[in-house]
Amino acid sequence: MTAPNATLTTPPRDIDTFQAPFLQLRWKVENLGRAQPFIDWSTKSAADFTPERRMYFDPPESGKIAYSQVPVYRHPQWTGEIARLRIGFGNPQAWRPDHGASLLHYIRHPPQHQFTELHPRLRDLLPVDARP
Repeated sequence: MTAPNATLTTPPRDIDTFQAPFLQLRWKVENLGRAQPFIDWSTKSAADFTPERRMYFDPPESGKIAYSQVPVYRHPQWTGEIARLRIGFGNPQAWRPDHGASLLHYIRHPPQHQFTELHPRLRDLLPVDARP
């Protein structure tokens, strides 16, 4: 993350919110500091990402692989078909290379094992016991 408020956006895809009550992020960060990560989403009828369609979640502990479960079903606008997801790291400052790294391997939705691969080549960087 070389800039403040870094984000990652998925390719377009159709996600039925009824079939995806949770999103799971598998990631590892170091020296996250005071960052407040979040998930934004867009729909076909509302293509822009806005704070009205956003859920915040707790950052993981530094240096450990975490499985962040985001209960998006609790948000009143998590309805219908979702077109795209955006993960915001909520980092107030750019990370310097000597301050650690962030690695987001994938977002999982729904529980029927459908995956949105963000960085397929990063799989080899994960320890064997943390690979999907």
